[in-house]
Amino acid sequence: MELDAIILNSVITACAKGGMSDKALQLVSAMKKMKLELDTITYNAAISASETSGEWDTGLQLFLALAQSKVQSDTITFNSSISGLKSAGDWEQPFQLLGVMSQSKVELSTITINSCITVCEQVGEWEKALRLVSDAAHSKIQPTCFTCAAATSACEKGSKWETASQLFGVMAQKEVEGNTVAFNAMISACEKGGQWERALELLKLMMLSKVQLDVASFNASVSACKRAGEWEKA
Repeated sequence: MELDAIILNSVITACAKGGMSDKALQLVSAMKKMKLELDTITYNAAISASETSGEWDTGLQLFLALAQSKVQSDTITFNSSISGLKSAGDWEQPFQLLGVMSQSKVELSTITINSCITVCEQVGEWEKALRLVSDAAHSKIQPTCFTCAAATSACEKGSKWETASQLFGVMAQKEVEGNTVAFNAMISACEKGGQWERALELLKLMMLSKVQLDVASFNASVSACKRAGEWEKA
């Protein structure tokens, strides 16, 4: 690769990370006009810049151009593309890209799984969220508190409090610490399932675990008690 291309790649990456997305995309255009070789680093930085700036149409064009070129896509390429599609409100293509990753034997990461589980949570696809958690385990990907929160929330929105509880338990066994979002989703799931005692247990566990409580934590717990007619407990 020519020295100019190496320098421009470094600048594009710096611009993308520094929030100067427009500048990063301008430099990519300049590289094309100069007929400099675009490599995986160039495309990754540019796709990430497109996602950050909300110009996902540009990001999609870059991803398609990469796919048609001889440049190899990697985990970062797909993660940035999935994140961009998610931000643009496209709920179908992220899973298509996930399938392409598997077929291309591109390594999945925690970011890949978490992004797709977030999509599941937003559209209420709790079964698909659980499959992704299972896929992560088989791929030896370590789940995070974000994984737990998004998957639990997907189950909660699907009114599957028992499934949410099982998932919450599995995460605890894996020593994944629950955060406020995860606990709130679990308490809300118990509220919808009429499990007021379990909701109060979770509220106490939050306190013992020094997880930050917020208005949603108390509201869901109080609502669970009221729904079950346990006014004194509320």
